[in-house]
This record gives sequence, structure tokens and C-alpha cells, in this order.
Amino acid sequence: MIDENKAAKIINRYLENENNSLKAQFYPISACTLTLDSQLCNELIDFLGDVYTCTGLDNNYEENIYGAEIQEVIQFLAFCRGNS
Repeated sequence: MIDENKAAKIINRYLENENNSLKAQFYPISACTLTLDSQLCNELIDFLGDVYTCTGLDNNYEENIYGAEIQEVIQFLAFCRGNS
């Protein structure tokens, strides 16, 4: 599993390109925030699920390198959500 610093870096990379309320509220995400806020984890999982659909799959709907990266972050956030 990835650590919170890498997860925050990846999340910020995808949030940086967005123009939504999640970005306005939380950008940039800090590593310590991820492990303390289960509601934020839920919102980020939803956001990354949408990003995965658009970015994480190739033309044949096969997972690409970005998809694998996003899945790792989603798994980390689900773990954090369960422990907060």
C-alpha cells in the first residue's frame, strides 16, 4: 500500500486540473488530513472514481498506468476511512 505522502501528491495532481468545489475546499491536500477525516476520504474516493473512468482506462477499457495509480490511492483512502 502507498503511504499518505504519495497519496496526497497523486490526489493533488488530479485536483489541480479540476474546477470543482472539492478543489476549492481542500486543495492542496495535506498528508495528515487524509488519515484524520473520513468524510474527506469518502468525497475523494467519489472524485477519484470519476477520474478513473475518464483517465484510468484506455480505448479498450483496459486499466492503464494512471488507473493503477488511482486504484492504489482509492484503496489507501478506503483504509484510512475505516480507521478514522
